[in-house]
Order: sequence, then C-alpha cells, then structure tokens
Amino acid sequence: MWCDRIPLLIPLLFLLLFPHGTSSHAPGLSQPAPDPPQRPSPPITATPAPVIQEEGLTKEIRDEISSLRETTKADIKTVHDKLMGKVESLFSMQKEAAVTQSDMEQSLSDTSDRLTALENSYQTLAADQKKLEEKCIDLENRSRRQNIRILNIPERAENNMPTIFIATFLSKVLGEENFDGPILVDCAHRSLAPKPRSGERPRPMIARLHYYSDK
Repeated sequence: MWCDRIPLLIPLLFLLLFPHGTSSHAPGLSQPAPDPPQRPSPPITATPAPVIQEEGLTKEIRDEISSLRETTKADIKTVHDKLMGKVESLFSMQKEAAVTQSDMEQSLSDTSDRLTALENSYQTLAADQKKLEEKCIDLENRSRRQNIRILNIPERAENNMPTIFIATFLSKVLGEENFDGPILVDCAHRSLAPKPRSGERPRPMIARLHYYSDK
C-alpha cells in the first residue's frame, strides 16, 4: 500500500523545502545519518585493444564472406553458362538426330517398297525363265533327234572331210537301195574328247542327217 511509504517520503519533502539545510530540525524528524565515504571513480581510459582487434577481425570476416559470395556467384554464373551451352548443343544434336531418324525411316520405307516390287518382278522373271529354259531344252532335244553317233571309226579316216566321209560310209554300210535317194548329211565331227594316243580307242563321230526319215 502507498500509506506504508509515507515515512520514506517525508525526508525527501523536507529536502525539497529546505535545500540549504537549517540548525533546527523539523519536529518528528531525526537527524539524517552522514553519507558513507565513497571510493574515487577510476579514470576513464581508452577502448581496450582486444575490442579493437575483435572489431577488425569481424570486419575482415565480413569482407571475406562478401568476397566469397561474389566469387561464388561468378563461379555459379560461369557453370550455368557452360551448362546452358552444353544443353543447347545437346538439344541441337538431338534435333539433328531426330531429322536423321526421320530420313532413315522414310528411306527404309522406300527401300521396303522397292524390295517388294523387286520380289514380285523376280517371281515373274523366274516363271518366264523357267518356261524359256523348258523351251530351249525341248528345242535342243528336237535338234538332236537327227543326230547319229558312230563308234570305232579310225582316227583321220575322214581325211578332214567328215561330212562327205559319213555320207559315203552310210551308203556303203547300209546300202544305197535302202534309201529313196542319196543320204544328205548337214554336218559331222569327232566328239570333243582329247585326241587318243596310239593304240587307244578312237573318238566317236557325230553326224546330223538332213532328213529325219533317213535316221
């Protein structure tokens, strides 16, 4: 309560009313006790050296942090620029690869179409070739129907005139009366085997008759 503080406020009021003091004391007030002796204040000195060093170290650390921050920003920007260059290069390469792939797909499609057409043409040509081969075999066989093969005629008996020799030989051996007319021989020759040595079996002679009826 504030009533309990009144005894403490009375001396303060007395000092305010009588700042220079008086010989008599106010009734009810006791003589104030003398102030205890005070120690002299220590002299004010300059800021200690450790504080200055700490401030300098703090400033140096801040400057170093700021320098590292700027360096880091520059390094990050450099790395970013390099990465962007790499990314752009990769994007360009990917774009070229996509174009190449598209061209290859188109070329592959064209090649596949051409291969299909070639297969169809091959089948047609193979069928035609088979027919022609059969015709050639038939014609060759027909052309050989008039051929005769004569064995055991001594070598050089034809005297380099095999056609005349075969015509005369057939007339003598078979008899001219067995034919309606003279025997006509289109061509005659020895077989294509190597010329035999002395004492070996002579090569056969092959002749083509002009008329099949003579055969």
